[in-house]
Amino acid sequence: MTRCVYFILLIQAMALIGCARTNEQTILNQQYKNTCAFFEDLVDYTLTKHAYWGAEDREHVVKAALKKVQIELAALPKQKSKLCETIEQTYLAQKKLDEPTFYRYLISTYLKTLDPHSRYIAPEDVKLEKADIANRIKKSGVEFYYRNPIIAKMTSNNPIWIDFVHQQAYPGLEEGFRVTEIQGESILSMNLLRMLDLISPHQTYTIVAHDQEFTIDRQKGIFPDVYGKKIIVGGQTVLWIRLVSFTSKVAKQLIQMISSEDHIDGLVIDLRGNHGGLLSEVDILLDYFLPSVRVYEEISYQHGGQKEHQLKHHQQNDTPMVIMIDNESASASEIFAGSIAVHHRGVLVGDYSFGKMNSQKPYMIGEKNGIGGLMYLTESVLIFSDQTTAQWHRLPPHVWLKDPETSLLSQSKDNVYEFQYTDAIVPSQSAPAWGEENQASSVWEMETCPIEKLRDCTHKQVVEYILQSDFL
Repeated sequence: MTRCVYFILLIQAMALIGCARTNEQTILNQQYKNTCAFFEDLVDYTLTKHAYWGAEDREHVVKAALKKVQIELAALPKQKSKLCETIEQTYLAQKKLDEPTFYRYLISTYLKTLDPHSRYIAPEDVKLEKADIANRIKKSGVEFYYRNPIIAKMTSNNPIWIDFVHQQAYPGLEEGFRVTEIQGESILSMNLLRMLDLISPHQTYTIVAHDQEFTIDRQKGIFPDVYGKKIIVGGQTVLWIRLVSFTSKVAKQLIQMISSEDHIDGLVIDLRGNHGGLLSEVDILLDYFLPSVRVYEEISYQHGGQKEHQLKHHQQNDTPMVIMIDNESASASEIFAGSIAVHHRGVLVGDYSFGKMNSQKPYMIGEKNGIGGLMYLTESVLIFSDQTTAQWHRLPPHVWLKDPETSLLSQSKDNVYEFQYTDAIVPSQSAPAWGEENQASSVWEMETCPIEKLRDCTHKQVVEYILQSDFL
């Protein structure tokens, strides 16, 4: 599938995708008689909050975590002191890690046992984590376009293009320029991992595009995670909007982009490669595109908690719309795309989405217990207003779009989906997959585009197909 992807997004692990929560609560900030007592309190606390596991599952999840750190138990001791004796004996026997490091490893292993997205960050890494979150609002101002990032090597059939330059951040660098060198090395036949190795350690790196050298600064400024272009076919104007991530204020920017146009016949919102972001931004966009309805709910299968997301305003835009998705469209992307589809507001085109509709809440672990750090805990699974969900199931497109050069890659073992994780949360039978009737309802295979016109040709083909099929 042809797509545009940030370099930095390719580096991020899919297992860390999440719907962002910003409020941090400090927990367990007290002294304990020993570190194991703190660990047991942490286990008990998480099992009162987790979306899937509860207090009755304590033996199962603790045994599973302990097994991963080479502690084998036939049964979990009913007395907490007995469990601590076993853990303490293991700590003393290993002789490699000091006590705080040992228990931080144990906590990290335990949280990974709960689900793929709950995780622990040690105190020394918390500042780096927060700095990374803060720095994500800073970007290079350049968007790159790949034919397909899964292909192992850059070749004449798998080039890199400049898809967009924000606000002329780099004079002389223009959309449609083909990149030929990175950091002084030709990208022809370069392994993708080698390319990432060249740029990932550096804030700045050089590229050669259109026989000119440019220095790209990955934190050049605050640029929007949304950009677009008009495509005119047969007298009809379609606004193609690339939404990279649901970051702060991106909804306002997208709405302004649409409002600034005098007339458009249709919208294409491209969510391919969009790993998610802020649910608050999703809500703003859904409020813009949908009438005042209940769009989705956050639920806890274990604890019965439920939070409804109800739109507050009258629908402000009814322009016919198509949403592009693929296997890297996840979390907030799936919530937006699925809500649009559930309410028959637009058509999904592309490939299966990733299949993650759960959200995490951050907790600061107090320092008085001697461990500290930051914990992200999965506390809810999200379901659409019709009680279906994309969690584990994935979103199927109404139209399965295949690129003849890369269609085989859709079956590649390199593709990763939520359901492939061993500890992924499987929704209850009361929340089935959305759109099973739409699976493979239509399959369209694109024509091969000439490489020198690849970027514009593929977008135009999609728009032509959409218009001919009366989706808009």
